[in-house]
Amino acid sequence: MKLLKLLDGVDFMPDSPSGLLGLVSIYEFKQPAIYKEYWWKDDNKSLLDNLSRKKPKYISVTDKK
Repeated sequence: MKLLKLLDGVDFMPDSPSGLLGLVSIYEFKQPAIYKEYWWKDDNKSLLDNLSRKKPKYISVTDKK
């Protein structure tokens, strides 16, 4: 693992290039004002509330135009 200093002096330590992309994307989305442990966590939100209760209509890729 390599420690990378990017974006405003924040240290990122991903396991892979795709992990780095994910970390940077989350950082840019959350835009934390101050550093704290686990800055990426949302303790007050339930992610299950964001899920749809109804399944989406399936359309095969071969049927799309």
